[in-house]
Amino acid sequence: MQELGITPKYIPGRANIVADALSRNPPAAQQLMPSSAKVSRMGRAQRLPVCPRPLPEAVPVSVQPVGSLEAEYGDLPDLVPEIEESQTPVREGDGQQSRGTVMAGVHSPPHAAHFGTGKTYRKVASLYYWPRMWRSVASFVRVCDRCQRSKGPTAARPGLLQPLPIPSRPWESTCIDRLTDLPPSGDEGFDTILVVLCRLIKAVVLIPTHSTAGAEETARIYHQHVSCKKGFQRHIVCDRNPRFVARFWQTLHASSGSEVDFATASHHDTASAAERMNRTLKEALRCLVDTKHSRWSEFLCNVEFAYNFSVYEGTGFASLALDGGKSPLIPPALNLPVSVEPSFDVKEFLEEHSQMIAAARDSLRSAQQVMTRNANRRRRPAENIQVGDYVLMHRTWWPRPVGKGEEYARKLDSVWFGPFEVETVLPQDNLEVVLPAGSRKHPIIHTSLCKPYHQPSVETRPPSVRMPAWAEEEYEVEKILAVRGRGKAKQYKVLWRGYPLEDASWEPLSSLKNAKQAIANFHASA
Repeated sequence: MQELGITPKYIPGRANIVADALSRNPPAAQQLMPSSAKVSRMGRAQRLPVCPRPLPEAVPVSVQPVGSLEAEYGDLPDLVPEIEESQTPVREGDGQQSRGTVMAGVHSPPHAAHFGTGKTYRKVASLYYWPRMWRSVASFVRVCDRCQRSKGPTAARPGLLQPLPIPSRPWESTCIDRLTDLPPSGDEGFDTILVVLCRLIKAVVLIPTHSTAGAEETARIYHQHVSCKKGFQRHIVCDRNPRFVARFWQTLHASSGSEVDFATASHHDTASAAERMNRTLKEALRCLVDTKHSRWSEFLCNVEFAYNFSVYEGTGFASLALDGGKSPLIPPALNLPVSVEPSFDVKEFLEEHSQMIAAARDSLRSAQQVMTRNANRRRRPAENIQVGDYVLMHRTWWPRPVGKGEEYARKLDSVWFGPFEVETVLPQDNLEVVLPAGSRKHPIIHTSLCKPYHQPSVETRPPSVRMPAWAEEEYEVEKILAVRGRGKAKQYKVLWRGYPLEDASWEPLSSLKNAKQAIANFHASA
């Protein structure tokens, strides 16, 4: 420091109120462009040759022309290379275009691999400079189409948990689900369980049925086991199973005054109680059937009684006690001495039962608040999506592909598909989108399964829609019923597998590429 002419001076801490020259950043001009005399003095003091690393030959993109640096760095020609004839300097009018080319060159090619904003910015900053470079790189990466489709979500799940309202009476509102893929059991070969759960007292009704049962059969057994024994319901919450979406099911309950509420596709928060009941049912049946899996229907009534007799943590009461006002006896209680209970009148019984229902509703309300608070810790408010915006949908909105061949790998497929235009913004963080023509998918989706699509500002055309390769396999043709028209206008009336006859639709030949055998069978039998 003495050779450089620097004399250190100590300043006590109490006197160092205003920052001195050693703790204050130098001006930008002095920091970025030191004089050549100082550089020469530092080189002679260290007795080391000054060998600066030459910059790569690239087009400089800077606010200050390179020629203005020659006076300052005249004695250091290696620091600023001269612009060759093959390098075209950036003009004032085409700066944005050149910047886009530079960012695309370090982000989109195979050797760049579409990395994120940080890595792309460091690559650009090592070669070029222009004002607000980070903002430009972030905007470029944000609107990259391949990045938006291929990269998974890193932020918290959008859409806060919004529980359904608590019913006021037992069996006023139920939720329905089906447990399928079971081995045939019993003389009638049951392979499916229809699960009906009361949303207030959490009582369950388990009905064995068949996977081939349509909407009419499902409505019949529901009326027989639930409506005739528990009364009719104001609300029935179910998923979009073909048996529940069918017109017969909706018309039947509408005629009796029941309102059928459908859950949003692939959004399991709506009927989570039924999904949790399915898990409990499978665990209980595993313990009872052991290795004899085909005997599950023999234990179904026992599982139903055991669950309804147990105390539910959310209400603090057993379902049978809330349903009938008094808990039933079980075999261990029959061996106890009979105790004479004091008699009570009807008013006391009804008042006690009303207090139990009120306490159960308060317990459910408290449990909902705790559940909502814990769930929202891992979520964030929904995006501010407006009508006319475009959104990408997560691939879980479509069923998983089966048998796509050796060349297909789900891990390497796109994560997001679309984009689709938002037609309506619905309550409960739901969106109605515009699907391609001929799509039979329900157009309502929850915001947790979609994200906004960012389109470049210079692009005026609507973005191209990309659908999954397996999306067309969601609906399988069961039978061709009729044909009409000729030539390109020819259409076939299709009966879809799992759907009733009234839901059959007319489809053009272009939508039936995988139904050649069904078409051939129709013409052969005609």
